[in-house]
Amino acid sequence: MDALRYQDAEIQSVDDQRTNVSLSLDSWQWLVLNLAFLDADFHITEGTTFTTACQTFAHRLLSATTPTP
Repeated sequence: MDALRYQDAEIQSVDDQRTNVSLSLDSWQWLVLNLAFLDADFHITEGTTFTTACQTFAHRLLSATTPTP
């Protein structure tokens, strides 16, 4: 998992299609960008602050693609 190779990550295979990754973070901001460029589907299961930050970033990107009248 190249996007996380320099991070404190615990990576566990769940099955042939899924992997569970647990991270220890000092700052989550770098992770938002790494996930945005990750070429895989993912699901965030914990971290209210991080989940909210990802939702805010997603809305900001979506708004940037909406044509203005």
